[in-house]
Amino acid sequence: MLISKKEKQSICIKRYLVFKYSTIQFLCFYLFLFFFFGFTPNAYSFRRTAKRWHLSAGAGSSVMLTEGQIFPISFKNEFTHQPGVTVSAGFSYIFGKRFEPGLEFNYTTLRGYNNTPDFSANGFHYRFLNPVTEPVFYNSELLGKYLFFRYYFRDVTEPRRKQKLNQFVGVKLGSLLFATKLEYKDKEGEAPIFVKGNGTQPNPGFNFIWSAGYGLRYEVSDHLGIRASANLNIADYDCLDAVHNYSETGERQRYSGIFGQLLFELTYSFDTRKKIVRQYIPWRRR
Repeated sequence: MLISKKEKQSICIKRYLVFKYSTIQFLCFYLFLFFFFGFTPNAYSFRRTAKRWHLSAGAGSSVMLTEGQIFPISFKNEFTHQPGVTVSAGFSYIFGKRFEPGLEFNYTTLRGYNNTPDFSANGFHYRFLNPVTEPVFYNSELLGKYLFFRYYFRDVTEPRRKQKLNQFVGVKLGSLLFATKLEYKDKEGEAPIFVKGNGTQPNPGFNFIWSAGYGLRYEVSDHLGIRASANLNIADYDCLDAVHNYSETGERQRYSGIFGQLLFELTYSFDTRKKIVRQYIPWRRR
């Protein structure tokens, strides 16, 4: 069958168009593969919630350690101290990748005893004009409000960190409201020797406190974490053990109360804004 010249031209044009568009499609597909697998850093981007805000709550143990002053440097301990409890709640914000400022509320109990007391307050403080020499014990309750600042050794907001365990150091500054009571051990029903802030005068103490500590944080999941920390606290007052301190000549000594805390907390992380993060393609990651 003979084909006219016009039909030949039409067939050539169709073949050219098919070749042209198939070539364009191939080049587009090739360029897609080339740029996606060749020039990209083996990653793609999508919107994902970044963990910035932290809520925390926990409990642990506390113990009075000693009382001390800086000028001149000296320490005094008039009790055998026993473990108490501490309960904490707070919230914080991750600033940058490793800094965490926040606010914390803390309730702590301190207690201890002395079976053979020889207090420096004997004969000087108005509640110790008759020297206390029989076995006694004290109980103190502390309510603290802190502004704290933590620094993590590794990035906190990195979405796919291989290391889930992170170390941190922190400092706290705040105020302390406390009540304390000193009683005889073997005289049930006897009136307390000294009471402060337990519904009677004098009023609860309100003092400055600062703290420094070290801890570990472990990420259980994207939102849940466990934090353990040990803190050394210094309160600007010498009556956390219910007994003031005096010199041999009867001068009031301005000691600071020093106590420790071991705290275990559960944290929940969330954010109210979105952040672009990068996720690696599994078969291209080196």
